[in-house]
Amino acid sequence: MKYEIDTEESVSHGVTIAVSKLENIAISDLPELITAIDPDALDTIFVDRTNACVSFAYSNSIVKVYNGEYLTVNAA
Repeated sequence: MKYEIDTEESVSHGVTIAVSKLENIAISDLPELITAIDPDALDTIFVDRTNACVSFAYSNSIVKVYNGEYLTVNAA
């Protein structure tokens, strides 16, 4: 699934929303993002929509963030 990150939205928030949608569970039922990646560091990497890609496992999904503009989430 592809998720567009709004310019006013943090990358870490976009990750939790997208994973919640893919796994069809409430955000509050997801493990804390810090169990997979440091959310502050993730947001900092993409603060200026940096040309980068970060991939990591979170909950039961594989997340790939591209340039801080969009991410993909696939079942692990």
